[in-house]
Amino acid sequence: MIEKSSIESSILVKTRREADVVTSSGPNGRFPVNVSNCYTQDLWRVGDRSGGASSVPLQKYRGPPRLSENVDQELEKLRTSLQRVVDTLRLRAKESHDLGKEIEKTDRERIQIKREMAGTEKDLRRNIKVIDELKSSLEEEEPVNIQLYEESKQKDLEEIETMKKQYEPIVAQKQVIKDSMEPLRQRVIELNDAISSQESRGSKIRVCPSRPFFGLLNCRSEP
Repeated sequence: MIEKSSIESSILVKTRREADVVTSSGPNGRFPVNVSNCYTQDLWRVGDRSGGASSVPLQKYRGPPRLSENVDQELEKLRTSLQRVVDTLRLRAKESHDLGKEIEKTDRERIQIKREMAGTEKDLRRNIKVIDELKSSLEEEEPVNIQLYEESKQKDLEEIETMKKQYEPIVAQKQVIKDSMEPLRQRVIELNDAISSQESRGSKIRVCPSRPFFGLLNCRSEP
């Protein structure tokens, strides 16, 4: 259809006056080299390539669509696809914006952590220096402290030995007293047994009714 109608070399202008100017703008007042037809928007065909200057009115086409397919559905699909693409672009733009904010926040946190690490490293170096100084001080004082400890230990051991020797006579005397009290303890046990026996016998004696005073010697309770 393009080749038959020479669409590739046809031009469309707004009015017949503009068409007259275009069709006479070529060599010797003829059509331009690359133009074969000139049409106006108000349905006129002006001149031809053979040099004619006639103007032919055109009839507006009122028949069925020239295209073999209805493109409305395809256009609707394209519009829907375009809208999805636009929505996706908006979503990606929002995600990109949010990601940029997150990157800024992370960068601020990174700077803060870097500062805290610098402070921590400074404290660590200071603590290491203090520890080294304490170690040096302990190494210098250690022999003196050990000597004082050994002397104190020896003194305590000597005092313990002296106290043991002082308590040895007391312990021996305690054993002698304990041995001498053993017969007395046995005698006390015997006396307690005798008293218990007498109390048991006395609980069985009863008073005779006819001899209230002297009956204590002769009247006894029934076995």
